[in-house]
Amino acid sequence: MRVPVWLTFAIALVVMGFGLYRLWLSTRTPVVDPHTSQRRQRGMYAMSKRAHLVVGLLYVALGGVLIATALGYRPFRKAPPPAEPPLQYKTINLRDLPDPTPADAAPADATPADATDR
Repeated sequence: MRVPVWLTFAIALVVMGFGLYRLWLSTRTPVVDPHTSQRRQRGMYAMSKRAHLVVGLLYVALGGVLIATALGYRPFRKAPPPAEPPLQYKTINLRDLPDPTPADAAPADATPADATDR
């Protein structure tokens, strides 16, 4: 099954958008809120700015690789396989074939079924 190109582009844009969001988190100034400063921040908001920068760059690079593969770049493909020679068909003369006989035909020495019923 092949993934549609438009779906690959859509996923790449979402990944790159999240990477840009992480880059924005790495450059913003922290908001000091007295209610949240008493509690410890959790999740990705507890990460350092440098960690946001590294993760954001990784996501943007991953989105770029997705776009490149959607456009046809295959980094892990080996050299193209050699072209196979075209198939060569053997011609058969129809006169050389035996005469066809129906599968339900009786042998020549057998008597027909309706002949024995008389």
